[in-house]
Amino acid sequence: LYPEGGNLVAGVENCVAFEAVWNDGEWLEGYLHFGGDSVPAVHRGRGVFTVTPEKGMEREVLFRTRDGQDISASLPKAEQGVALQVRRTEDAWRIRIQASGTLSPDSLALTVMREGVLKEYKRIDSTFQEFILAEDTLEAGVHQATVFDTQGRVYADRLFFVRRTETERPTLTFTAPKDECKPYEKIS
Repeated sequence: LYPEGGNLVAGVENCVAFEAVWNDGEWLEGYLHFGGDSVPAVHRGRGVFTVTPEKGMEREVLFRTRDGQDISASLPKAEQGVALQVRRTEDAWRIRIQASGTLSPDSLALTVMREGVLKEYKRIDSTFQEFILAEDTLEAGVHQATVFDTQGRVYADRLFFVRRTETERPTLTFTAPKDECKPYEKIS
């Protein structure tokens, strides 16, 4: 179970990803059940759901495989903090921040970085804030959204990948000295 932003935050809507796999890495097909809801594993045993936990609440989830096997797990304890959600829309990235507990939102800020270079800096001034970054202002590659306070403490952190059609073309080509090679045959 992987809360988006890194932590399960009490009192606000949290997006939680899950991955259902055996110890050997084989993924499972089935449904994750929590409370009265259920969510299917949609890709290689992975899925996502939202939950609004209370502080200190402990909650079990159950994954039921298609062949009827049950696997249970515990959601992490919800604490005060910051829930961070990053979503891509048609032409922009939407970054949603929700603070809970006694955190003073005016002491928080958001940075978006790519390869260690600052791309965006935004001050946060309310317990719920949303920022929209136009798709064309971000370069292709992995970006990191981080929410932190004036002391440098990180409250939420999220990686997201920006695709560009011009970077999806193959850039590696090779030629072989002959048309067909044997398995494990050494070639130059």
